[in-house]
Amino acid sequence: MFASVIDVAAADVWPAIRAVWASALGPLAAAYGRGRTVDVAVILQRAVTGRRLTIYTRAPGRPDDDEAWLEAEDAPLVRARRGDDAPHLTLALAAERAIGATGGADVELIVGDDGASWLVQARPIVHPAPARARRAAPPASLLTTRARRRRAGAGTSSTTPIRCRRRRPGWSRR
Repeated sequence: MFASVIDVAAADVWPAIRAVWASALGPLAAAYGRGRTVDVAVILQRAVTGRRLTIYTRAPGRPDDDEAWLEAEDAPLVRARRGDDAPHLTLALAAERAIGATGGADVELIVGDDGASWLVQARPIVHPAPARARRAAPPASLLTTRARRRRAGAGTSSTTPIRCRRRRPGWSRR
């Protein structure tokens, strides 16, 4: 939706910032922002080459769970307990605490070619709202006679003629 420009030479920083700002005027960003205020921020940080690692400190959709997900570039998803002593998970949990994300955080790291870990960003996980339970139909004993007929398939339907009294013009009800 918004542009990301990476690995920019020093001479090209201002054009890259302008490109990010301009991306807020694109059709997708405009549709997203319809009816609300959208501020565009530009983050400047050192570009580090390495392997991308995304850690969900709580499983998406399960904010009270004790499971974390580690998703490395070109590797299968790894599930771990939040208490495990894995260095990347420990860093992600520290980032979660730093931003106050009690429901978990989506933390992006770069594991550099030299083995050092770089924290790129951390944001709270937005969990979907729990599905509302659908209410069951009331028992037949509580239904009106008309509703019972409708439930049984009798009564008014689109094919059942309905009697209507029409008043003729000039007639009054007395």
